Amino acid sequence: TGALISENELASIADAAARQNIWVIVDLCYEKLIYDNVAHNLPAVLAKRCRDLTVLCGSASKAYAMTGWRCGWALAPAPVGAAKICANAMPAEMLDKVYSGTARAGQPFRFKIVSAMVLDGGTEVAAGTVGYGVIRSASAAGRHNHDGMLSLEPRYLVVEKPAGGAERVPVTMNPTLPVAWTPSEPLLNKAASRVPLPIPGIIMTGVNTVRWGRNITLGPGFAFTVLPVDNLAHGPIC
Repeated sequence: TGALISENELASIADAAARQNIWVIVDLCYEKLIYDNVAHNLPAVLAKRCRDLTVLCGSASKAYAMTGWRCGWALAPAPVGAAKICANAMPAEMLDKVYSGTARAGQPFRFKIVSAMVLDGGTEVAAGTVGYGVIRSASAAGRHNHDGMLSLEPRYLVVEKPAGGAERVPVTMNPTLPVAWTPSEPLLNKAASRVPLPIPGIIMTGVNTVRWGRNITLGPGFAFTVLPVDNLAHGPIC
C-alpha cells in the first residue's frame, strides 16, 4: 500500500511469468495519480515481455472521482475476453409502486426482466418475465433531516417453460448496488421520486428548528439488476 512499482521491477516479474507460463493481472486504477517524476508505463513493459499472459484492469473511480458510476474496464488476450467467466447481471424494472412513508418489511413487490437472457443451465428467460420479492426493510421520513429508506429483496422469477408450465428461478439483488435506497442515493434513476414529508416543521420562537426529511417512491420503471443465484458460484459479476 502506498508503494510505486518501477518498470524494472515489473520487467523482472513479467520475465519470470513468461518463463513459468503464469498470468499477470494488473490493476491500474491509480495510474493517473502518480506525481513522482518516474517512468511508469506498465502496460508497455508487459506488452513486450508477456503480452499473451497479461490482463490489465482499471476504473474511473479514483482518478476521476466517479465511484458512484461503478465504471471499469479490462484488456485481455482474445481467448480470455471471449470466455464467459462471470455471472451475468439481469436488468430489471419495478412493476409495483413502493413508498417509504407507508411500506413495511415483508410486504411483496413485483418486478420484470427487461432483456432476454439464457442462463448457464440453458434456461431461457424472456423479456417481460415477472419476478417477485419482498421489502427487506423500510422507514419513513422524520425529523432532523431523516430521509425515508427502502431496501428491496428480489426472491425469484417465474419462468415459462417451452413445453408448458413454469419454474421458479431464485435470484438476488446485484451486490454492487446499494443495500438500501434513500433520496440522496446518487444511483437513483428517473423512475424514483423523492417526496417531502407533508408535515410542517415544529416552530419554536419563530424559527423552524426541525426539518423533516424526504420520503422516496420506487415505482414502475425503476431500474436495477438481479443475479440468478445458481450463477453466482461460477465467477464474479459481469
